[in-house]
Parts: sequence; structure tokens; C-alpha cells
Amino acid sequence: MGYSIPQVFDVISKDGTTFKCSIAWVRKFLENNLRWVLRRTTRAAQKLPTNVDEILMQNALRLAHTCRDGVIFDAAFDVNIDQTQITLQPGTTSTYEERGSKQVAVLGAEEKRAFTLVVGLSASGDLLPYQAIYRGKTIKSLPSPSSPGYAECIALGFQFEFSSTDTYWSTFATMCTYVNNILVPYWNTQKERVGASPDQECILRLDVWSVHRSVQFRTWLDQTHPWIKYRYVPAGTTGLAQPADVGLQRPTKLSIKQSQRSDIIGETIAHLKAGNAPTDIRLDTKLGVLCNRSVNWLLAAFKATNRKDLIKMVCLNLFFFYKHRN
Repeated sequence: MGYSIPQVFDVISKDGTTFKCSIAWVRKFLENNLRWVLRRTTRAAQKLPTNVDEILMQNALRLAHTCRDGVIFDAAFDVNIDQTQITLQPGTTSTYEERGSKQVAVLGAEEKRAFTLVVGLSASGDLLPYQAIYRGKTIKSLPSPSSPGYAECIALGFQFEFSSTDTYWSTFATMCTYVNNILVPYWNTQKERVGASPDQECILRLDVWSVHRSVQFRTWLDQTHPWIKYRYVPAGTTGLAQPADVGLQRPTKLSIKQSQRSDIIGETIAHLKAGNAPTDIRLDTKLGVLCNRSVNWLLAAFKATNRKDLIKMVCLNLFFFYKHRN
């Protein structure tokens, strides 16, 4: 509308306001003129263990026992990490379709190109640098160093890794890199801050992802960093007992989606300004282009969620959740 009939936004109504293309107006327009209504896909809710209260209490006591025996006296020594999939070309769970339609096709629902984002936070309110893992076996699989925001990401300590496999999932090698290059340097800095000894014990909370609980990874941790006490979030309770999952992944993914939409809007507007007809617009969805754009997505998400008040609230709410249930 801004390019076809821009004058509509300049007309002043009787009450002195100008026209705004609100979400409510768009929905009403589509339903009245095209009989389109918003349709959503559904998904099953997470199934909790039948004895979830007992499991959560045991987990809380296990963590308390570890803190007591290891004299873990600073909140920065308690870190939780979580991994999530970020789709490079996001689809949607809803679309507009004619009222009464039995079959609803959603564009991008089968998109498989993605990368893994490893997010870590401490109970003191610190957000650790991101690790992003891309499918591939060479540095050519990674975002270009000339990508917008790349230098700032590196300065913040971000790690861009290729998986060395045919998937983008975390591996033993990438987990070791995360521990050595992100987690341990963070803890060393915090130990210096409070005057703790280099072998001060720290808690690493992990979910039960196969790599995390593998004998190979556990043996490596025990031998390389014996002061890291790894504790697993009970299976089936990540939505209740994992701070990074409970309160941080949602705003992180929301920020990334907003950045992705901004890229799409910007590219579309560039086509329109170039005189291309709307029906002729084809967005650039090449893997390399999306991979390079992901750098700025991550940078924006980090800035949006790197707030001590947000992270502390996540950890505090989890504490009160335990207390309320028990």
C-alpha cells in the first residue's frame, strides 16, 4: 500500500487521526474481501513424568548438595546451557486461507536448512557468548568474516563452528570447544573477580542430549576439568527445570524471527523501489546468503536478551516454581 496508494496514509479523518494499517484492519480486510481467516497448525503438549514433583524435588536437592559439598558460594559458578535449532529460512505455523478450507498448506513448513545455537547463562545474570554450529566440514560452511556484525560478534566471544558431519547438531568436538573457549574462560574471569582458587568447583547444568551424557564427553570433562560438576536436567522436564529453556530461548528465538522478517521486508522493498512488479519478486534464499545474514540475527538476539534483570528473573522464577510445587 505504501507504494501503490501512499496517499491513503496522509488523509486526515474527522477525529484528526491518520490511517494505520493495523493487524486488526488487515485481518478484517482479508476476511471481508477474500474470505481468508488465520489458520494455525497444532502440536502436542510436552508429556511430563507422572512423578514430576518428586523428580523436581530430587533435582533441587541434588543441586543443593553439590553446592554445599563443593562450597560453591557465587551464583556465577552455576551455569546452564541449552541448544536450539534455528531455521535459516523460517516458515510459519499459520497462514491465511479461505474460510471452511479442509486442507491448509503452510509455506516453509518443510524447510530443513538450519543451524544449532548453544545458549548459556549463569545464575548471577550473565549471558555467555553464543556458539553457532553449521552443517559442513570446512570453514566454507560458516558465515563469511565480511558478514554484517561479524567483527562485533567475534569481539563478544561468539564461536562459529562447522559440525564436520552431515548435520548441524552439536558433537563431542563442538562441546569440547564450547567448554574450552567459552565456559572455562568465563569461569576463570569470575574466579579472579571473587578471589577463588583456580580449582574452585562449578556446576554445569545440561539436558540429557546423547552427546552430553556420552561416556566420551563425561570422561573428557572428568579428566580435563575435574572441578566442573556436571548435572543433568531430568528427562521430560526441560520446560520446567532448565533455566535457559524456560525463560531465555523464547525471547531469543523471537528476536531472531524479527530480524529475519526485517531482512525479508528490506529485500522486498528494494525490489519494489527497483520497479519490479510484486508478482515478479523472488527473494534470495541461497544458503550462503542466509548463512551470512544469520550473524546479524544472533548479534541482535544477544543484545536483546543480555540483561541481568531478565536472566536473574528466569532463575528466581524457577526457584519459586520449585517452592510452589513442593
